[in-house]
Amino acid sequence: MSQQPNELRALACEALSAFWNVITQAYPGTATGDLSIDRTLALGTASEAAISEWIANNVPLGTERIATQEAIADIHALLEERRQIAVIWSVEDVQAVREDLTDDQAWDVLKRCDRKHDCNLGITWDTIEIVADDLFPVQDKGDGQ
Repeated sequence: MSQQPNELRALACEALSAFWNVITQAYPGTATGDLSIDRTLALGTASEAAISEWIANNVPLGTERIATQEAIADIHALLEERRQIAVIWSVEDVQAVREDLTDDQAWDVLKRCDRKHDCNLGITWDTIEIVADDLFPVQDKGDGQ
């Protein structure tokens, strides 16, 4: 079973997002999670290669992927046709920063980030944290009162 590059990229992106969610949960006090651009590109390339090999070795011919993955691949294909890019953030990303937020609250954070981010800097983990704290202040549990 052969996968298109955009499909592999979409699968790798989703898999790496889940991977980083596990890592950030293991180190909750971490302020950032940046990697060098070289390491980020190498990780993405290795992930796509591993996924391609896994699919070739394990998925029966003719097996269809779930619609959600196809939609993500379609989005990336459309962007590529138009020579555009987009960085996609999810409620899971927000909840990696603020585990106490519900899906609806995390969605509110994403919508505010989209409307208010600095066009020179884009949306970053810091942007998400600042907006989440602004919309949903963290309750101080350490004051003993």
